[in-house]
Amino acid sequence: MKSRNTKPEVLIRKSLTELGLNYRLHRRDLPGTPDIVFSKSKLAVFVHGCYWHRHAGCELAKTNRQTSLEWIERFNGIVKKDVIVKEKFNQMNWRVYVAWECKILKNPLHEGQNIARILEDKTSL
Repeated sequence: MKSRNTKPEVLIRKSLTELGLNYRLHRRDLPGTPDIVFSKSKLAVFVHGCYWHRHAGCELAKTNRQTSLEWIERFNGIVKKDVIVKEKFNQMNWRVYVAWECKILKNPLHEGQNIARILEDKTSL
């Protein structure tokens, strides 16, 4: 499973660059190693694949009936880890934005604009 420079991640980074936003990538010193970081604004962006991170109600997150209990436990573990990471950021007074694969693939510029709005609004999230 590829964790860096995935197609959705590259698309969102391209849209952020087009919007003139400066960011850092994959800061290992932060919980969960966020994909995109805006340090001054204390915003961590995670680009989540819908299938692996179980995007609720998303067509890309569906599994078939033969999915084993082992895989279901693995998915649940990923979702639990996501919750723990978000809690750690909340304790650090950071904001977290999850950019979902399906939304990025549909309209990367719109997702970039969502992030830009969050950066402008110091009280959001």
